[in-house]
Amino acid sequence: MQRILQKLNRYFCSNLRLAVLDEMAGRWIIEPDSSNLPYLKAQNANGRHILIKPAEKVEPFYMLADDLSPHLLTRHHRYTDGRWKPGRMVVETSPGNFQVWIHSDRFLRLEEKR
Repeated sequence: MQRILQKLNRYFCSNLRLAVLDEMAGRWIIEPDSSNLPYLKAQNANGRHILIKPAEKVEPFYMLADDLSPHLLTRHHRYTDGRWKPGRMVVETSPGNFQVWIHSDRFLRLEEKR
């Protein structure tokens, strides 16, 4: 998990937010620091979701594609030679289910993301 946090920090240029989501109790923000990893692992083991997203100041430059199957992942985010298209970070959130964060070099309006 330490490597994952390092990868996220690199991808989001150290501008990320972490939160714990409990469907009954709500959501609370956690500092994206390696010292919080045991806490995050424990929360996840207790059925809570760990949310990761870019910080508000850089969020307009990122778009999230969620709940992708392996077929959609290959069809939309890889070239035919198997290389990933630029600016993508792929996360397998559960077996066979993926998220793709896409980084843009320009501000993306909400309408464009939808």
